[in-house]
Amino acid sequence: KRSFRDLIREIRDVDIWVHDSDHSYYWQSFEYQLAFTKLRPNGFLVSDDILDSTAWRTFVQPISQNEILLDGEKFIGVAKHCKR
Repeated sequence: KRSFRDLIREIRDVDIWVHDSDHSYYWQSFEYQLAFTKLRPNGFLVSDDILDSTAWRTFVQPISQNEILLDGEKFIGVAKHCKR
């Protein structure tokens, strides 16, 4: 967690952040929070397998315009960062 945070600190703000790694609630929540600190206004957070935990619903849905896409049997979330 610390090394990931240190790595992210070195990058500039981004227009799109794609999460497709550890799908546990703990990691998704951590990464979504970190991603929103790096997203430019109107940037997008995209997350694969959003049904693997409740992190998408508890973190992203209350604070962002978002869509849920169905790709076969997988659910993908797309959230727009509206404020800075």
